[in-house]
Amino acid sequence: MNKTTSISNESIEKNTNLKKLDDFKTNILWQILDFLDSTINEKTKKWILEKLNDRFDEIYDAYSITEKKFKYRRRDSWEMYITHINWVLDIYINSLFNLNDKLKNLDNKKEIDRKKAIEFVKNEISIIATIIEHDSIEDTDTTMEWLNERFTSNKLVWFTTYLLSKKPFSLCINDTDDLKEFNEVKKTWILNEKWLISDLIKKKIQVNEASEEELVKYTVWDDHNLTELQINWLEKYRKLENKYKNNRNENYFTHYKSIYSLMKHAKKLLNDKNLHFSKEDFKIIIYNTIIIKLADRIHNLNDIAYAWADKPERIEKKLLETETYLLPIAKEFDNDIFIYITNEIKRIRLEINKKYTSNKVNNIIK
Repeated sequence: MNKTTSISNESIEKNTNLKKLDDFKTNILWQILDFLDSTINEKTKKWILEKLNDRFDEIYDAYSITEKKFKYRRRDSWEMYITHINWVLDIYINSLFNLNDKLKNLDNKKEIDRKKAIEFVKNEISIIATIIEHDSIEDTDTTMEWLNERFTSNKLVWFTTYLLSKKPFSLCINDTDDLKEFNEVKKTWILNEKWLISDLIKKKIQVNEASEEELVKYTVWDDHNLTELQINWLEKYRKLENKYKNNRNENYFTHYKSIYSLMKHAKKLLNDKNLHFSKEDFKIIIYNTIIIKLADRIHNLNDIAYAWADKPERIEKKLLETETYLLPIAKEFDNDIFIYITNEIKRIRLEINKKYTSNKVNNIIK
């Protein structure tokens, strides 16, 4: 694929996804206006629309910035990382979005229900914003504090994003020698751990105060641009990452085994950060975290059969991870989502077993 074609395809995808956000905005504003109907005056309707539009403006800004931050990131399938965010948005908007069902249970003649309806709309906007940002703390230089400043009219986005994020694997290093080696690698080569590596792309930050970030990209095809010392540091980093990544993942997914365990984890994070949300906001954060995590996993399941076609053992491990940690909370949360994910696992595993014997699969499970 030549450079012109690549840019053209990225532009098409961006425009398609912005059109999707436009359609979502139109749909959600139409639904709330239809619900309110003649129960409030035109001046109040206009005020409500202005406030909701402010929140949508934050979403468009967030998408633009997040797209830039993921510019050099690719997934195992070689898609641009922003494609994953687009797919999770698509899954939520087209399959999980259910504002109409929520509004049906409210009486638009009651003021308390009208307020609930507006809160429902505001939270749907929060979910979309968080989907856009859901990997940004984990995979870019975005911080919780930056998100807090970015979403000035929506304080749930930043903590939900934080709750969805895995901590750096370096925080799981429990061996003194390994920690010493990691610090040497970080000081000598990485500069900023989160920006160094994805599975298929290596990159180094050049410090430049005049710009938000200036990246020099090294792909798997131009390793010859790296010095022998840099390659050595990179290999050390990879070995440490592989050694401790499983510990990090296990610690992360343990919090998703049940709604209770996720609430317990969220409360601990709040205590550690000396933060406080109301009981109602806390419930919303837990709801948003679960539905976004499940939408994220649905896309991952759809993607792995293609991305890891020649790595059935890796696919099976991802399926087992889903069964162990996410299916239980999906069953608690929404039975339809639970059934869908269960069927996806069966479908993918059937494809694996066409190539691999049951003994091979059993060995993987052990």
